[in-house]
Parts: sequence; C-alpha cells; structure tokens
Amino acid sequence: GLLLRVAEQLIAEGVEVEFEGYARFDDSWLAPGLLQRLSAAGLRKLYLGLELAPSRQRSVLNKADHADPVALLEAMAGNGILAHLFCMCGYPGTGWEEAAETAEFTLRHKALIDTVDVFPFGFATHTNVDGIAAKPAPGLDWALERAYEPAAEGVLTMEEVSALAAEIELALWRQY
Repeated sequence: GLLLRVAEQLIAEGVEVEFEGYARFDDSWLAPGLLQRLSAAGLRKLYLGLELAPSRQRSVLNKADHADPVALLEAMAGNGILAHLFCMCGYPGTGWEEAAETAEFTLRHKALIDTVDVFPFGFATHTNVDGIAAKPAPGLDWALERAYEPAAEGVLTMEEVSALAAEIELALWRQY
C-alpha cells in the first residue's frame, strides 16, 4: 500500500527523518515487513485509539477495527516503534467494569506501551449516540461537545463518567 511505498521511497533516497503517526488497530499493520520498513524509514511512534480493551462491550464503539491489539503492540515493539494508547471511559453502554478491564489490559501489557491517555467520553456536537440525550444548550451554537443525560438504563451521567476517568487515570499513574 501507500505507506510501504512511502517508506521504500524514503529509504531509497536516503532521507533521514523521524516521524510519528495516528493509526487504528487494523490488520493491515501486520502485513509482512510493513512495520520493519516503516521503522527503517523513520517511524518512531504510533498513537492508537484503543478506547476500550478487547471485550464483549467494545462493539458499542462501532469502530470496525479488528486487529488483535496485543499482536500489533508486539509487532511494533519488535520493530522499535513505540505505542501510545488512547483509552476512553464511560462511553454509553459501558461503565466501571469496562474501564477497569481497559486499565488492567494496559498494566498487563505495559512493557509494550510507551504512554497512555485516559479521557472521559465526550458527546460531540452533530453526532448521535444511543443511550444518551443532549441537554439544551442555548447560546452554545459553536460548542464542539454537548452536555448530555442518560436516556437508557445503566448509562452513566456526565459526572459519573468524569469521576470514572479520573479514578482510572489516577490508578494508572500510580502503577506507571
């Protein structure tokens, strides 16, 4: 694909550059030789949206990324590419159990992870998410995120989501 061609071109022309990128947990990263060539071309770190650790609840995200996170993290580490994981707490339909599973996942695999970012779910303007309803926001026409309230049983409030993210982040800071 395109990434491999770019890597090969950088290598062929002897361009010495270091770069980072944002990626999804897609199987294409595990194509034979891809990570090795990208590393040789200068790729030093990938930022990956884990959001939630592999679990039965991960499907609520509708991300359509199917790579085995551990296999990709191992392949990256084996090629000298650092990993940053974005982890989200409180997506509607998830809660304390999924956040704890995600934290435990990062701790189990911390040798493969350079940095972790924990953040609470935010309800982006102009999106629809099952299980929540936007609160009226007069005068906030340009806001990037909206306040919301649970619209289904078991969905956390914004305050509960913030508390959950803060607790998980603190727990990870203590371990890392």
